[in-house]
Amino acid sequence: MNHLPASADTVFLDRAKNPEELGLSGAVIHKALQELTDKGVNWHTCMVIRNGIVAAECYRFPFHANQPHCMYSISKNITAIALGFAVTEGKLSLDARVIDLFPEYDFGNDAKNMKKMTVRHLISMCSGKRPNYLLYKTDKDWLPHLFDAKWIHEPGEKFEYVNENSYCVCAILHRVLGQSVTEYLEDRLWKPLGINTPYWETDHKGIESGGWGINLSPESMAKIFVCVQNKGVFNGKQVIPAKWLEEATVSQQKDDIASGNVLKNGYGFSFWMRDENVYCGEGMYSQIAAVHRHNGMLICFTGGETDNGPIWESIHTIFDNAITDAVPDEQAQKELVRFCNSTPFDTVAESSIRSPMEKKINGKNIHFKPHKFLNTIRFPFSVIPTPAVYMTKDRGGDISNLSLRFLANTCLLTWQEGDEINTVECGMDGNYRYTNGFLCSRPYLFAAASAWEDNYTLRVVLRPMECLASRTLVFRFEGGKAEMTPTMTPPVTMMIDNIAGYVKDMAKGETMKDLTGKALKKLETIIEPVHYGVIEED
Repeated sequence: MNHLPASADTVFLDRAKNPEELGLSGAVIHKALQELTDKGVNWHTCMVIRNGIVAAECYRFPFHANQPHCMYSISKNITAIALGFAVTEGKLSLDARVIDLFPEYDFGNDAKNMKKMTVRHLISMCSGKRPNYLLYKTDKDWLPHLFDAKWIHEPGEKFEYVNENSYCVCAILHRVLGQSVTEYLEDRLWKPLGINTPYWETDHKGIESGGWGINLSPESMAKIFVCVQNKGVFNGKQVIPAKWLEEATVSQQKDDIASGNVLKNGYGFSFWMRDENVYCGEGMYSQIAAVHRHNGMLICFTGGETDNGPIWESIHTIFDNAITDAVPDEQAQKELVRFCNSTPFDTVAESSIRSPMEKKINGKNIHFKPHKFLNTIRFPFSVIPTPAVYMTKDRGGDISNLSLRFLANTCLLTWQEGDEINTVECGMDGNYRYTNGFLCSRPYLFAAASAWEDNYTLRVVLRPMECLASRTLVFRFEGGKAEMTPTMTPPVTMMIDNIAGYVKDMAKGETMKDLTGKALKKLETIIEPVHYGVIEED
């Protein structure tokens, strides 16, 4: 069980010996990343690339170049690329009407506006619809989330960032292609770029979520955006249609087109325009691939940070100041390498004691009762941290049974959520152990460690590597009872704060906005309650 996964990639970008070999300053890159770290910003990995070659890279343990990472709205870029293939191959038109593609739906009074909505409106985020941000993806059919949402504009009039637009594009592609988007991209994108088929969250019918849910390694993300930056060419071969990328990477908004301002602060086919020089793909919690139009640079970040402002400051610092004609500075190179090799994101404690409680609880079943309120709000407690499950079709189940088996330098944690039972190996020597598992209807690689804080308190850290957050379970044993206190890192407050703005925007009037804000703050205190269990006797 103590192993890392097979590489997510079979083809790798070339690496320079040092940044100066590509005309970039290693000292500037080092300073930018050091400042991010000093500010406590939750960034996981960074790759600085020029002309398709990696100039500098930093992967903060336990993250690394080939480990899949949740990408959130970077998924939209992949959806757009898939659509680009389909349009170029004549399988679908951007001007196809959505109402014609779903004849089984009765749109009733919405039919007038629905007749105006096209695939182009979906992929450029101007469908005119605004779904509820807190809709449950545990629902069997996701299309009504968009189709039944209220109109706030006519199709094509105004930009409104809506995840369900991208999902609808994937539903359309499924329908016209007769296969999943992931399968469709196998020979068109994954294989040409040397990417092992990635995991992508789907609905209950196997349709990719479109706007979120794909897992890509940093290397995979970088290769995709190198290909985009190079007009669709990768390793000398045309992969992504060049004409499609020309349209996708300029603003497609009505006002921007009318004013001729298509390079600044706009939105194309799932690509953001930052300014005249920079466009990007960007996912929640600071998954960023920033492309410079003129100097050949591409900077990719993964992370777990809601405030992406400091990361963008670092990106622009590198874009604006790193280009140099200077010869390599040996000392600067050593400092950059030292920083990249000695700035872990996670450290785990070694268990300095081995409690006599181990003998009393070893292998015994600990039974936990379901938490009624969490089930009522459809947020049953899961080992998988909340940000990974609140937009998925399966939110896991209550931990009903759990056991711990102690070995020389590890313990084995076994738990049951619904019908799924997992066992992971937890290092007790200050090192993670890695175990493949399956939870919330999808595979994960768990990095896990544990340590006794005192003779009655055991701390277990579980990091699903594909997720941006880790879960800590603190067990307190007394008599025949156990208490389990869950937390996550980054804290659940971060997720609540991230969605609060979206939800409050949907509320009408200041009073409702205030009540909504207070309700969300209350959610912070109840979503991670203490769980009470009974240790079964032999």
